[in-house]
Amino acid sequence: MKTLKKSEIINKLHVLIYLYLTFGWIISLTSCKVLLLLAPTVMVQWGVNNNECIITQLENKLKKTEITMLKKDDDKIIVKEEDKGTDISFIGSLAGKCGIEISEYGVNFISYLSLYHSFLQSYWRVIF
Repeated sequence: MKTLKKSEIINKLHVLIYLYLTFGWIISLTSCKVLLLLAPTVMVQWGVNNNECIITQLENKLKKTEITMLKKDDDKIIVKEEDKGTDISFIGSLAGKCGIEISEYGVNFISYLSLYHSFLQSYWRVIF
């Protein structure tokens, strides 16, 4: 049985948060009310943090420490596959897994568009 690394656990949590932020307005009216507060908060955090998510930064930091620990423990490992692109954004890494290459502008556009859409859907459901 494979044990999950801390960065993989954070990644799974990040996927769940992303899915909730994107599609949470479908769940219930209470979820819409939560998203009316959560979506703008996340967008402000991105804006203040140079369009980077704090969860992505945590995940990248954990990946780097895990790679460093691997190199210290095993002298035979010179280059690890995870070494390449550890500072890729969350959306960029998801697209990369699907074989799609997206620019930084494209990643930001998709991120903000999906969150704006979720916010507007939530607002529509709460008001009307």
